[in-house]
Amino acid sequence: MDVLAHHSTELVVLRIALMAIASMVAEQSDDPDRALADMEEQALSTFDHMEIDFSGFEGDIAVAKSHMRSSLASLFSGISLGG
Repeated sequence: MDVLAHHSTELVVLRIALMAIASMVAEQSDDPDRALADMEEQALSTFDHMEIDFSGFEGDIAVAKSHMRSSLASLFSGISLGG
């Protein structure tokens, strides 16, 4: 399976899920924007340490990982919880 085959659709679904989670965080935090920044930092750290199966992928793996990490970070852009 191509690692990037369903990338765009998954980003939309993940963005919706992230917005729902961020909304719950906003309700429980004294500093919602700091909490969102912490969520982003944790997500990127998790990505950096996870093993990704690139078997069958014929492109440049470093470029693919960089693109995936940038896409993950972009999920958080534009979300403001008004803290």
